[in-house]
Amino acid sequence: MLHEISAQQREISDTATVLTVMFDQYRRSHHACTAEEIATLLDHVVTESTEGNRTTLVTAWTRPAHSHHDDGQPEYPPAYLRVAVDPDTGWGAMTWIELTAGEVLDTFDPAELEDRPALVFAADEPSYLPNSASPPLERIRHALCEYAETGTRPTTVRWQQGYLVL
Repeated sequence: MLHEISAQQREISDTATVLTVMFDQYRRSHHACTAEEIATLLDHVVTESTEGNRTTLVTAWTRPAHSHHDDGQPEYPPAYLRVAVDPDTGWGAMTWIELTAGEVLDTFDPAELEDRPALVFAADEPSYLPNSASPPLERIRHALCEYAETGTRPTTVRWQQGYLVL
């Protein structure tokens, strides 16, 4: 079950991996530590459409990440994923952002571009990910599982140069 973070969970050991997912313009933060919680949370990521919203932010870090909507100061790891999905059509896309290296990469899948929906990257002034950034949703799910396990940029998908929209 998805849950809000408790004060006790904020004190998780530095050796644990905490998956944080921020939905709805980062207003809803959910955290997972166990394999079962992570699987449930990632399932929610790929089944909750991001249409009309900004992307969902996903972090795998040694502690919970916090948005500016959470209590306290925003806190993000130096690298994380933004995810856009359209579960009705079966397509998704991810953007890898690594702040320390200044790296922004979008997923890349150049096959059958005409059948893909336009996935919103930013909603304030609609900005769309390129169609080439949208692999099938099952590949997005697999890459998210890899990221949750390793905390590094997934290698199970291809990447292309992206751009950062705040």
